[in-house]
Amino acid sequence: MSMVLPNYLVIGDRIRIVAPAKALPENGVQHTVDYFTNAGFEVLVGRNVYAQHGGFAGTDLERQADVQEAINDPLCKAILLARGGYGTVRIVDELDYSALKSHPKWFCGFSDITYFHGKANFDLNLASIHSTVPLKITKEESTQEATKSLLDALRGKIKFSILQANELNLKGKATGKLVGGNLAVFHGMLSQFDVTKLKDCILFLEDVNEEMYQIDRNLMNLKRAGVFDQISGCIVGGFKDQRDSKNWFPKTIPEQLVYDILKECNVPVCFNYPAGHVDYNLAMIFGAKIRMKVDGTVNIKYC
Repeated sequence: MSMVLPNYLVIGDRIRIVAPAKALPENGVQHTVDYFTNAGFEVLVGRNVYAQHGGFAGTDLERQADVQEAINDPLCKAILLARGGYGTVRIVDELDYSALKSHPKWFCGFSDITYFHGKANFDLNLASIHSTVPLKITKEESTQEATKSLLDALRGKIKFSILQANELNLKGKATGKLVGGNLAVFHGMLSQFDVTKLKDCILFLEDVNEEMYQIDRNLMNLKRAGVFDQISGCIVGGFKDQRDSKNWFPKTIPEQLVYDILKECNVPVCFNYPAGHVDYNLAMIFGAKIRMKVDGTVNIKYC
């Protein structure tokens, strides 16, 4: 079954910003509102975006209500999830997604928002956009390319970058549906879907602020579940702020752990793709079919 791609946005379309996870600082999404309003879109902010309940952006019911309102809104074309952190897992299965059948829309975000990508891509057969989030959209120059790439993705003008060679890259060619997200979250989703749904997919992985042994454990569990036997290729994004406080893997980088597992799988792998917990977090369309060629350089295109 082919993946459903929501309509790309045109001037005047409605975008909603909601917060399904961690609490936001005051005015944490205002620059995003201004940016997309100036780009010609109508932007509505969920009534509970600045609510706080412990570390969450409101209670589970408050966060769920905002996301549900966005899903049910027939005029809404894209849902920008305000930030990650933690909390999406508490509401993602409590939502009613039936309105998306008649009015598909883009779910946009990364990190903890991987739960929504998984729900969309594997359960709803709906494409989504792995991208920066409103909290990260600021006036700082370092975030401008990430913000522009999200806008380009929503308009259907997105392109992949051509990367320089990396000593860990594994050469080859692959074509497949792009899926994945944050490694820790994706690992946590393993029990919720049949890994055969990953057949011939190209898997994107990134992570942040994890112990090296946790990264290794998550990767080993993906291997044990057969994930790496299913995929046709892998794109490795940013692995940032990793720690090895127990000295399990002295002088080892996280990418080496990925390499050591995938080098026996006979699939192309590219490292250091600019996406994930990095300022230069380029948007990607999950669920779209892509073609990757890893040789002296890395060339990735939408089919």
